[in-house]
Amino acid sequence: MKKNYALPASRLRTTLEHSRIPYADSSEIPLRVQNSLAHHPQPRALKALELALHISDKGYNIYLSGSVNLGRKLMLLDFLTPWAKKQETPPDLIYVPNFEDRDSPVLLSLPAGQGRKLKAGLSKALAKVRKEIPCRFEHDAFIQQRSLLLDKFQEDRKKLFRQMDQVAEEQGFSLDMDERGGLTLYPLIEGKRLSEEDFEKLDADLRDSLKIKGDQLLQDMGRLMRRLSRTEEAFSDGERGLEREVIEQVLNLFLTPLVEQFKKSCNNPELDKYFDDLRKNILDNQDLFVPRDSFAPAESGVPPIPAYPGEPSPGQHPAEPELPYEINVFVDNSKTKGAPIIIEDHPVLTNLMGCIEREAEMGALVTDFTLIKAGAIHRANGGFLIVRAEDLLQHPAAWESLLRALSSQAAKIEEGAEGGETTKTKGLTPEPMPLNLKVILIGVEEIYESLLMADDRFGKLFKIKAHLNETTPRNSAGCKLYLSRIARIIEESKLLPFTRGALAELIDFGSFICEDQKKLSMKFGLVRELMIEASALAVMGGKPQVDDLAIREAQAARLFRANLYEEHFLEEYDRELIKVPTSGEAVGLVNGLAVTCYGDF
Repeated sequence: MKKNYALPASRLRTTLEHSRIPYADSSEIPLRVQNSLAHHPQPRALKALELALHISDKGYNIYLSGSVNLGRKLMLLDFLTPWAKKQETPPDLIYVPNFEDRDSPVLLSLPAGQGRKLKAGLSKALAKVRKEIPCRFEHDAFIQQRSLLLDKFQEDRKKLFRQMDQVAEEQGFSLDMDERGGLTLYPLIEGKRLSEEDFEKLDADLRDSLKIKGDQLLQDMGRLMRRLSRTEEAFSDGERGLEREVIEQVLNLFLTPLVEQFKKSCNNPELDKYFDDLRKNILDNQDLFVPRDSFAPAESGVPPIPAYPGEPSPGQHPAEPELPYEINVFVDNSKTKGAPIIIEDHPVLTNLMGCIEREAEMGALVTDFTLIKAGAIHRANGGFLIVRAEDLLQHPAAWESLLRALSSQAAKIEEGAEGGETTKTKGLTPEPMPLNLKVILIGVEEIYESLLMADDRFGKLFKIKAHLNETTPRNSAGCKLYLSRIARIIEESKLLPFTRGALAELIDFGSFICEDQKKLSMKFGLVRELMIEASALAVMGGKPQVDDLAIREAQAARLFRANLYEEHFLEEYDRELIKVPTSGEAVGLVNGLAVTCYGDF
């Protein structure tokens, strides 16, 4: 005959004897971060991470799979930080103007810390150039050389103008110069010059004949006018040649030392080409540095080219807009030591992939290459980018851009709204940045499986899954791990010391979470919450340490905060509003047991 054995309540949960804790309180527990595969509580995930870091192929990004409260980010940082410190610091990235195509700025890489120095040094050098050039134009040597050119030019113009005036008088016309230097032909009638009003009062036939005669005169004077134009061009070229020599001297004084310094320290052919293009562009656009006074024909007494009344004098062109010589330090790694580890908590498109900002100017939105802003993927290049999968998938545009960048191994900054495509407007097309990083997505297993089934690109780009285990065996090694992590939580959260009894209660709580007497839960987020609440209760009670009673009080307080509905149900049973007979006999009656969840209770 079978015997029935009663199960005592003490066997329903395991308890750790306080004497088995080898420390009097938590202050004696050594703080250490365990990254060894032999003793790590997550050897499967650690081995996957280590493999991924030794593979440089573009498809070996990582998906860290595990439920919440497992300390996924903390474990990842504990593993990556020592590794990253040993790696080479990635270079600075700067955008510089493309003098051949302003809409396509050029991306250059410099050794870490050199981008900011180059920006400051170039700004100071150009400021000195702008200040020095006007001073050089006031030197006696330059003034004397320019005066010689101007005297010769004025003498040649006077001779040509006298010849033109003589030809005009022989044909019955008079040449006149207005305040702006424009030349106008006026007909002579009986030696008297006709004004515009007198000219309009003439007979129509006479006016037409005079116009025809004036046009013919201009054609006859074409040779002299061309000589005059060549004279002006020769003077202009000579004057600009003098100014170019002065500017070259100033550039040699202030810009060349900076260029030589960075050519030596950076050893980048593309940077050398930029310096050459910069110098050439300054010399080609010397009007940006020259305080030019408009040449007044009245001073020389000779105008440039004759024109009819009301016709603007040729040769006057609007000044070309100023070209920016400023450098945009796109990614600054001057304070980075080793490979960067970037955690993007808000992965919208602009935060993740960068953007091109715009400024309001006279009612319009304008931009230039200095308004190109880096995203998390740019700052993480050469290192690691960590993103929560749940957050990233809430922004489809950011997710699609990330997949395109990883597939092409280039991060391209695109203009567009988060919600989708917009009307295409003219803008900048910055040079894309070549990618060299590991992207690590953190998420639950359900998201991993869904992405694997729904998007074939995901499996090709995230070939490494680091799967976290939710429990660890409750043995000597597991208890040591728990105590080490508890000590770390106390240190980081600035909690009161925990007594030996409190430490034993926390280990028992680890088994309670996973509902297994032979295992401990790895959800240290839940353990940390209990510790914070117990420390607060100990402070409220005036205790210097957190003891086992404070742990039990924190558990009871947590239960009391959440079990209001349970009390209501039990009250209805006590008042027999809900009748569940538990004694006697009944035919065809079965009592059912249901477990109902309300939030986290």
